[in-house]
Amino acid sequence: MDTDTDALGLRQQLQASLGAAYALGRELGGGGMARVFVAEETTLGRRVVVKVLPPELSGVVHAERFRRESHVAAGLQHPHIVPLLAAGESGGLLFYTMPLVEGETLRARLTRDGALALPVAVRVLRDVARALAYAHRRGVVHRDIKPENVLLGEGGDALVTDFGLAKALAAARDGSETAPPSALTSVGVAVGTPAYSAPEQAAADAATDHRADLYALGVVAYEVLAGSHPFVGRSAHAMLAAHAAEAPELLSRRRTSVPAELAALVMRLLEKHPADRPQSAEAVLQVLDALTPSTASGYRTTGTRSTRRAPRLDTRVAVGAGLLALAAYGGYTAWHRPRATAAPTAAGATGTATAATPAPTRPSLAVLPFANTSGDPADEAFSDGLTDELIGALGKVAGLRVAGRTSAFALKGTRLGVRAVAETLGVGAVLEGSVRRAGGRLKVGAQLVSAADGAVLWTETYDRAFADVFAVQEEIAQAIVGALRGRLGGDAQVVLVHPGTADIAAYEQYLKGQLFFNQRTPAGLRRAVSYFEQAIARDPTYARAYAGLAHAHLVMVVFGNARPTEELPRARAAALRALALDSTVAEAHAALGHLRFVFDWQWAEGLRALDRAIALDPGYAFARQLRGIYLMNRGRLDESATALRDALAVDPLSAAIRMNLGQAYVYAHRPDEAIRHLRDALELNPELVSAHQHLGFAYLQKRMPTEAVAAFAHAAARGGANDSAQLAYAYGITGRRREAEAILRDVLAQQRNRYVQPSGIVLAYVGLGDRDAAFRWLEQGYGEHAAQMNQLKVHPAYEPLHADPRWAALLRRMRLEP
Repeated sequence: MDTDTDALGLRQQLQASLGAAYALGRELGGGGMARVFVAEETTLGRRVVVKVLPPELSGVVHAERFRRESHVAAGLQHPHIVPLLAAGESGGLLFYTMPLVEGETLRARLTRDGALALPVAVRVLRDVARALAYAHRRGVVHRDIKPENVLLGEGGDALVTDFGLAKALAAARDGSETAPPSALTSVGVAVGTPAYSAPEQAAADAATDHRADLYALGVVAYEVLAGSHPFVGRSAHAMLAAHAAEAPELLSRRRTSVPAELAALVMRLLEKHPADRPQSAEAVLQVLDALTPSTASGYRTTGTRSTRRAPRLDTRVAVGAGLLALAAYGGYTAWHRPRATAAPTAAGATGTATAATPAPTRPSLAVLPFANTSGDPADEAFSDGLTDELIGALGKVAGLRVAGRTSAFALKGTRLGVRAVAETLGVGAVLEGSVRRAGGRLKVGAQLVSAADGAVLWTETYDRAFADVFAVQEEIAQAIVGALRGRLGGDAQVVLVHPGTADIAAYEQYLKGQLFFNQRTPAGLRRAVSYFEQAIARDPTYARAYAGLAHAHLVMVVFGNARPTEELPRARAAALRALALDSTVAEAHAALGHLRFVFDWQWAEGLRALDRAIALDPGYAFARQLRGIYLMNRGRLDESATALRDALAVDPLSAAIRMNLGQAYVYAHRPDEAIRHLRDALELNPELVSAHQHLGFAYLQKRMPTEAVAAFAHAAARGGANDSAQLAYAYGITGRRREAEAILRDVLAQQRNRYVQPSGIVLAYVGLGDRDAAFRWLEQGYGEHAAQMNQLKVHPAYEPLHADPRWAALLRRMRLEP
């Protein structure tokens, strides 16, 4: 059969296997060991890529192993990885689908343009290294990194494709991980690509691990910088021999303009022995980031303005509406998911990596936001509130770990599969459901699904009077506990749902207050206060509404949106009233603890209140976060980092907690670790102003003034006068005095008509070297118990004031020193 006839036959066979779910379009070239077609996924109306192994190759690949490895690869969701959407076998053909990325392969760019410009080359290499770092942390090794598997999107970002295929092919015939490649080579297919295979990979060494990917990255780096492969012009056999024994020509000789640090990195990646290479992709990233700090930080600077480049994916890459989740995966799961056996770590642990993720050591689940199916957006607060109630109720169950609210709601609307959700949040099961209000009726459907095999552990539908909402919540919570009883142990049933009010209207106002409080915006906080007050007006004994009101007033002060002298008495009264009404409300203890240590400087009492909140509700991530901040402000920075990681274990997708962890490293003068965590926080929430500011302080510690100013400017552009004052500090401390003075004049003018936190003005004067003015504003902050004053002991920006006798006296008055 000639080639055209063979291609037509394969196309027809593939279309028959796919059925009506996909409509095949044109065939693309460059598929390597697979044939590649564009197709339309008919149910969603999106274009995808279908890759199919030809029949002669499918016949020697263990189908079950292929499906298993494809399933693992589908769990990799990162801004620089093209996600695997689906995989299967039909009619003897093995195929998988991926999003269609508009752009070109790195191979096409190199063929057309030759060596890349240095900034472009470093950006591509950094993107690939970030993808590898993410995958390696999850125990997944690519095994076939090469320019054909690097796609350059329309925005210039590089994306790595075909994760998992090489591993599936390696397990040929008998499904063994260490099966010899003879079955594959007999049909003309090598395991990996000879031009990019590490010596140990070419030798079929069973101990091959993630460092083979780093070798391949070195070959790619050499090629994009020098314009040609280090062993160009060799046959496949000669290429493998060269990788094993021949030293490549020094990159610095092939292209003299390559910075010495970059050339040295590439040559280290090409070392023959894995132990002589960088031991992790994170280590590679550190070198690349140091070479191009402005690019690595995500800022472009022009004068005093800056913008942040968010990772771009074509809209066709998104799974459903999952762009937020894709960004979240890039930096958060590493902190809470169990590591695979012998998987590579940030420190570069060696050993054979495995893609299997161990099951959680204790029962764990995530409650996804229940879908509002009523068609009325006004019911969103109720459906979200039902989710919140179940998270809170199940979080109190002994022995059960429940993913926190921020993480659950970060995945709202993404339509991700149960396994992807479970792997992202590190849980063993997922509770999902829908809510519909119609007149006085309430319809709730819910099911608990196992992440391991997709089995439905429990499902139920409720059709009740709306007044029975609390009973429905309790029944769902108890049913979940019953479904997990064998693993939780014990059989004593306790009440899990404590609504705190019998007034349904008050409860609805409370839920609306929570909805707006969770927005953490000035307008949202004001609306939250209004709704909490309405709930209290309906039921003056509603302790949870008082606790919500206390938190709203406190956060308004923390964000600099209100005067402490006005808001703190209201917060104090609300917190104390909540505790007087019901001392078992964890939120009330957390509010009191927040007030005591941040504003009252009653440190011991604040810690006791936070510990009590955590004891009442171990799954209350905000209380754990506050405890980490308390320890940070007391100078107990190692303990703070541990506490904040505990908070992340509960709420792994919380940008705010991640930001606080980066902040702790800033205060500990560990800028490299701070920068890493702060970037991760900004991947999830690019508008998190405080993260930009702490990133600026970290860059100052690294003596990177341009990047520091860019970070502070980014915060000022999105914040208010408080944030502009910190930009004045950045200008002052970096020698740009005239710009600093101009901003400070503007901030002081605004201060006459609106509240501006004294701490920002203090910093501006510190940057300008005016200690007397700084201490005047410190005294004002002390007098009004302003936010941020609690950070004085540890914030590095205040170090120029430490030698002044007034400094020690101030700390003693705030009980920060004996």
